[in-house]
Amino acid sequence: MGRSRRRWRRVLSSSGSSSDRRWDAMCGIPSVMIGTPTQLVHALLALQRDRETGVLVVNAEEVTTLAYFFGGKLVFAEEGALGETLGRLLVSSGAITAEQYSRAVNVMNDQTVDSQSPRMGEVLVQLGYVTVEQVQQALIAQVQRRVARLIEWERPAWDFDRGTDWLDGVPSYPMRVEPRILEGLRLFYDRARMEAILAPYWDGHLMLRANVDLIAGCFSLTSAQVRVVKTINGTRTTKVWLADQGSDDAWSLVAALAMAGVLAVADAPPSTRSIEQASTGRRQLATLEAAPTYEPPEVRHSAAIPKSPIPPAGGAAPDSTTHERRVKLGAEKAYQLGLEHLAAERYDEAQQQFAEAARSLPRATEYHLYELWAASQCLPLMDATTFKELEEAALTTAKQDSGHHFPPYVLGQVALSRGDEGTALRYLKVAQHRDPSNKDAVALVRKLGASAKK
Repeated sequence: MGRSRRRWRRVLSSSGSSSDRRWDAMCGIPSVMIGTPTQLVHALLALQRDRETGVLVVNAEEVTTLAYFFGGKLVFAEEGALGETLGRLLVSSGAITAEQYSRAVNVMNDQTVDSQSPRMGEVLVQLGYVTVEQVQQALIAQVQRRVARLIEWERPAWDFDRGTDWLDGVPSYPMRVEPRILEGLRLFYDRARMEAILAPYWDGHLMLRANVDLIAGCFSLTSAQVRVVKTINGTRTTKVWLADQGSDDAWSLVAALAMAGVLAVADAPPSTRSIEQASTGRRQLATLEAAPTYEPPEVRHSAAIPKSPIPPAGGAAPDSTTHERRVKLGAEKAYQLGLEHLAAERYDEAQQQFAEAARSLPRATEYHLYELWAASQCLPLMDATTFKELEEAALTTAKQDSGHHFPPYVLGQVALSRGDEGTALRYLKVAQHRDPSNKDAVALVRKLGASAKK
């Protein structure tokens, strides 16, 4: 394995911050840049369009993601966020229980000796908790979600390095970029963020810049989504079109098309002005003319890299040192023990385990959040300092992993302690949705909901 690949592997455990970025055009791709999610989408689509091979390193909010391209196909992505590990994803999907995951972590920790380090997928199969096919499907979903998360951050920074050396030992799950854009919008954007994307089109008559069938193929649209796209024909303004559609899915769909640069707006409907003569309007995106040219879903170059039978699970780097893996596994083991103590209301013991995990991995903010929460449960009454510490830790954790169930639960509890039942209910509803097994959140939502109706 080359030095350059090891260098990027180390990025996953280093700071994600970037400064003094510059524009350095490489085949239309900014080499080192801080920009908007839309600009990052254009960079991803340019890599796909130009059939590039190499690794795109994306930094945002202390999270680093490595996206690997081969011949224009995005084949793999790995990320440092704890919430994206294979074991946790299998727990959240219901494929395994939290107890089975904890057992697998213990086995991995026990079996990590010398240079031999088992993978989570291998251990789960050995224990009989899942099949090889389930592991493969979970890994595909894991990679897809990581790619979707690339557009979550407000100010991502990225850097692209070409070369086949990056692909040494990397599993191959070829995918197109466009469906992941749509997934990212659906998972991580509310209407306010999507409205900001659509602002340049808001008052113009909405049209498509590409054939519907081509768009459907590139974005892997369902038949229902295709029917929605076909209604984008220049007869209505974006504002009216969205009001007529109404659904969140329609918002996500049109925002994805906007980010990909396949929308345009006309000053008037086609009945009074032909589409061929329609102007894209004064509010068009600055990057619209430079947006990637669309191609059929099939890749012209058929070369492919071999797949691993059981690829590295949970974003762990193939060349991670045994010590690093021991530290991570030890931290996760302490975290799992902390959860057991927390569930049994043994708050002192829980705090000790969470503190051990946090000391092992200081940048894993969720460990610190759990430590603070367990400590707060030992207090007779939370004071203003405790409230502030919990809020800051919860918000920081939410930035690193916006889908994590615990930050909204903590924020809801803090709001409730302050007497703000409306805010508490909003946060606790999110916590309940993300973790239906949280009985406390479920009970509080029911209680606060009933109180709000009185």
